[in-house]
Amino acid sequence: MKAKHSILTVLLSIVSLWGVSQSLKDYLQGEWLNYKVTLDDGRAIHSDLYARYIFRGGNLFVSNTPIDKGIFQSIKYTKDGMQFLDGYRVTQEFRVETLGGDSVVLATTNEFGTTLHYYFVNQKVIKDITDTPKKRVYEFTVAVFDQATGFNKLKRDVSLNSIHTNEIFTSAKKSVDMFLPPPAFRQDEGKNFATYFNTEFILKKAVDIDSTDNRVVIEFVVHKRGISDIRIVNKVNYEISGHLFLLLEKSGKFWELPKERHLPSTIPVRLEFVFIAGVKNPDAINPKNQ
Repeated sequence: MKAKHSILTVLLSIVSLWGVSQSLKDYLQGEWLNYKVTLDDGRAIHSDLYARYIFRGGNLFVSNTPIDKGIFQSIKYTKDGMQFLDGYRVTQEFRVETLGGDSVVLATTNEFGTTLHYYFVNQKVIKDITDTPKKRVYEFTVAVFDQATGFNKLKRDVSLNSIHTNEIFTSAKKSVDMFLPPPAFRQDEGKNFATYFNTEFILKKAVDIDSTDNRVVIEFVVHKRGISDIRIVNKVNYEISGHLFLLLEKSGKFWELPKERHLPSTIPVRLEFVFIAGVKNPDAINPKNQ
């Protein structure tokens, strides 16, 4: 009788554990935006990077830019939270601290033994403030490693190093605009806008630099058929600005208004590219067209 009781206890524990993790899995489905990171004592960590977690069934997509779907992450739900997996190996664990309404707080301990608390809000509660579609502003820092003529005048950052000829990094600070429901850039599974840019941006020379802040600003409109009304707002020089214009024009078929988001029929977007001369790895991988 005692053995049967023990087996029953184990079975009840398993059912209870499944119920907790299944409930968490169901609750987390959708898009969650990270808006704050703190230490145990409540001090905020200086983190201005955009981060979005998209839960789809048992899968997770983590994105550091609003316009991308994100990088796939295999996860396993547990009694207290979830685990990031690399095959069968656990690479990071998150435990749920608070859960309710449209917010969740997850905690994780890093390799140095420091516990970090991540605060998330559900994307669905963030909507345009007015009926007029709000312009989304996304800023990217582009490190140019091929040292084309003219880039010598740009600010040099020797700490940058890449296996690519070019590299694109997100550097937009968190703002209301960053959290508004965005359009999406989807070329192929696993390929985001940075991947597309790194492949397509090929510039062999630039005669001069006529912008003191090395910043190219481009505006366009995203709609159901792609993009239109591309306009150069601020240029670095003819070669760079023109090349970016053609690159975005070519990328038009990869932009979309996701069906799962309730978005206006047109979304105005403003992309800001800041160019920095970097250091190319001697074993750099050249773009496909070069």
